Amino acid sequence: MQGGNGEFAILNGGTPGPGFLENYEPSGKPKFDYTKAVIKRFGAHVNKGVDPKSLNAKERTKWSKIFKELRRAAIRTVATPKGLIMVAKDQAIKDSIRFEKDGVVPLYGAWTIATQATAPRHNFGNVPCAETMSEFVREAYARAGYTVTDDFNVTKGNPLIWSYSAAVVNFSKALDAAGWIPWDSREYRPVAGALLMNGAGQTPGHTYISAGDDGRFIVDNGAPQGRDLRVTSQKTINMMYQTGVFFLPPGVNPPKW
Repeated sequence: MQGGNGEFAILNGGTPGPGFLENYEPSGKPKFDYTKAVIKRFGAHVNKGVDPKSLNAKERTKWSKIFKELRRAAIRTVATPKGLIMVAKDQAIKDSIRFEKDGVVPLYGAWTIATQATAPRHNFGNVPCAETMSEFVREAYARAGYTVTDDFNVTKGNPLIWSYSAAVVNFSKALDAAGWIPWDSREYRPVAGALLMNGAGQTPGHTYISAGDDGRFIVDNGAPQGRDLRVTSQKTINMMYQTGVFFLPPGVNPPKW
């Protein structure tokens, strides 16, 4: 950890190690294949991008602004203020309680709130990955000026709160139900800001966010400063970082490999 003030150091890609090359091409394209499992889970939604021109101006602006905020917190190929995802622990606890009590979403501190407040308070401090990414999403909506419960709510069966979305399987279902698009990582590049899932986004599993370099850099509950998968062990990649599917808002369409 680098402390909570200032900026995260810019990541520079390391030399791909044997663990990475066992799982990925040097470009970051996966060698493993979860396509069947992803299609089984998300069906016709997979890779069904939305042409931004088909959205009305209000929708286009909304998704663009939300994704911009998500990407701003995640990217590590440029200097990123630590304050976007870190706050003092006592403040994080207050923000966590306030959200649960009054529905007020904080604008900053997602990592601290999820890993040092919400997850420990509810006794899942050892597995806070989905809560961390849920808080990233909630705060991206708030900073962009939108209400997260418009898209994630009980009526749709996808509330973005720890009691539901702290499970990876439910977090991925919540994104799908909210209209976010699931993309097969064998075909498409996970751009910075894409929400990544180990395998097909099941539980047990892992979820994290692309920090740049087509998903070779990631940010998650264990690496808020960023992690370079190129220099990550094969055991760890096999267990946590085999990106089989990733999610982006409607109108944000990734390039193919």
